[in-house]
Amino acid sequence: MASIRELTRKDGTASWAVLWREASTGKQTSRTYLEQREAQALKDFLDANGNSFALAVQAAKRLRSTAPTVRVVVERHIERLTGVEYWTREKYTRNAALHIFPELGSIPVDTLTRDDVAAWFNGTGTSSRRPRRGSSRGTARRCSCRHPLCNSL
Repeated sequence: MASIRELTRKDGTASWAVLWREASTGKQTSRTYLEQREAQALKDFLDANGNSFALAVQAAKRLRSTAPTVRVVVERHIERLTGVEYWTREKYTRNAALHIFPELGSIPVDTLTRDDVAAWFNGTGTSSRRPRRGSSRGTARRCSCRHPLCNSL
């Protein structure tokens, strides 16, 4: 758990240091801010992300991003497909809602990482679906919709 310490500089102005023990290394780390609200924001992000600075930075980028989400981009893509039947478009929409949106839909596209897609593709995200009968446990979960995002890895 991160903490905030108020510091007084030689010139009498105040600054705030956020202290935490980095999850990956176990080393105590700190960042100093001139404004208390910035220090509090970092502390909140660290607390919400298991004291991992890298995860806190990623969460902050996602929160501040103005880019469209994966859901919006995929929906636009499906809407703009040409040369497909109505039912094909419906199937793509249903498959995206079932397979893509639950784990990736809320992520802004400018912050989507290869690790996000790999975790989703390999089923290590929040999905609780069991593998189909007859599939081996080491096999990656594959979507049958043949959508480019589903087959990107």
